[in-house]
Amino acid sequence: MINKVWEWFNAQGYKGSVSVCDPKALRLSTQPAFTCKANTPDDDTFIYEQIFEIDPDYRVAAIIKEAAGIPAREWLPDDAQEPAEISFEGTPDQIQGRIDDAILEGLAHKKILRIRESGAIVKFGYKIEDLF
Repeated sequence: MINKVWEWFNAQGYKGSVSVCDPKALRLSTQPAFTCKANTPDDDTFIYEQIFEIDPDYRVAAIIKEAAGIPAREWLPDDAQEPAEISFEGTPDQIQGRIDDAILEGLAHKKILRIRESGAIVKFGYKIEDLF
């Protein structure tokens, strides 16, 4: 499935990364529980770990850093409202606390957030169609 998600991501003209979670590996706590592909040099592993911990049933995620040459800080998907903005600085517990607070404000329902430090958009969900 990673190749299908990656194909879609590139067809949109996005720069960033995508990840697909393996539910069996997640349940067995084997490493890695997800696979990633990227066209930027950043290591987004920590962000994916946090996203897939929100809901163990999430299977796909994408971190969009640029869309058709527009920096993500200045871009939003056509159908999206301004997403919750979360800082990924600090300890894992601090980050998890901010994510938990955002979930209470509807993050899990919206399935989109903005990383405060970079402006990148993170989309996630149960199936590839949740990224569209």
